[in-house]
Amino acid sequence: MNKTIEDTMVSGLRDIYKRDNNARAMLDSFAARKKAVSESYADRIAFLVKLSYSEVIRIFKELEGIGCGEFKNGRKGYKTRMEWSHSLISLGEVAKGEAVSVEAINPDDLDAEDDADVPGEVSEQAEGFIQHPFQLRPDQSVTLSLPADLTMKEAQRLAAFIQTIPFE
Repeated sequence: MNKTIEDTMVSGLRDIYKRDNNARAMLDSFAARKKAVSESYADRIAFLVKLSYSEVIRIFKELEGIGCGEFKNGRKGYKTRMEWSHSLISLGEVAKGEAVSVEAINPDDLDAEDDADVPGEVSEQAEGFIQHPFQLRPDQSVTLSLPADLTMKEAQRLAAFIQTIPFE
């Protein structure tokens, strides 16, 4: 990689890390990963880092702007995602100041599935939604599919609706 481009990326990562708490949380989670991935889905990152879906997209676009990868808006059955041009772990470490240069993605280190080393169920889901399993009874569980950026008011409305369902 061109040294000037790499220097711009390093300074951009450190700047984002210093001034943006949400980006800092995301980059910290990248640095803590055990396995590399070539792409990350916005809804999954929102769930893992506890950010709104729109905030993750904003940060993805900012990371794209400094050359960390290519932002892909979900269309025709594909999820909104970031396709990384460099090691995700390396990007996080550089942002934190733990490394001085970004590393290329090593195909041998790639995990077969996005975020496979992170606990939690990854399932096929609608764009911007997260699956929330709930053990309703000892022998029965249910799963709610809710927006990644669910607001407190929406949660209260949903709770009120569920209270109207029983026939007792």
